[in-house]
Amino acid sequence: MTMQTGPIITTPGRLPVAPSPSLLDGYRFRVCETAEDAARAVAVRREVYVRGAGYDIAVPDQFDTRSWLLLAEEEATGEAVGTMRITPRRYGSYECERYFDIPASHRTRICGEINRFAILPAHRRAGSGMPAVSLGLVKLVIHFMAGVAGLPRGVVASRPERSFTYEWIGFRSTGQRAPYGSLGSTPHELLMVDFRADIETAMATHPLGSFLLDEASPEITLPRQVPVLGLGALEPAPLRVAVGA
Repeated sequence: MTMQTGPIITTPGRLPVAPSPSLLDGYRFRVCETAEDAARAVAVRREVYVRGAGYDIAVPDQFDTRSWLLLAEEEATGEAVGTMRITPRRYGSYECERYFDIPASHRTRICGEINRFAILPAHRRAGSGMPAVSLGLVKLVIHFMAGVAGLPRGVVASRPERSFTYEWIGFRSTGQRAPYGSLGSTPHELLMVDFRADIETAMATHPLGSFLLDEASPEITLPRQVPVLGLGALEPAPLRVAVGA
């Protein structure tokens, strides 16, 4: 289901608006619904986290058995260039619960953890502003979690210098910081959001508020039903992912 309709996070008086010139040109975004696509997303993560950052982690790992993977592709080549992971709390604890005290409000069946944000180097920020791949994955997260998966609340553990990416869409810091053991014990801080309660306030004066919440984005495909969990743990066959410049 290509993202054609207006807002899924509604407020009285908020109406769909005509799309502006696309900010996502050259890319497409979706939730993985096949083992093949999930393997491509996992390969991007391995390239970024293991080969790029040097983290000594399993890819895939135990959390992939009960998570959804998001995939960004370059339209011209079909290359997998970005990914994120969403782990719903209803089937077990978050990875970040190993290191943080998660508030009870965000440990329920309507909550999920966002992590393993990875973009190949050649498709990251160029100059000022958020790059298309980040922007598309962020918009997909908002609409999939709140509108399809039934997870209006989210948590994320982020390196402090990168927290702005999440604060930018309404996440709030909990004030908790801790070494993240599975990622080389690098310092992380815990942020959380209630998309239905917080996002409207965050987007009210946001320069891209209408784009993120209201405008149709044909580059983004939302699943017609909630996909099965755990595809990222299957990895049917090794797939080559080009290394970014």
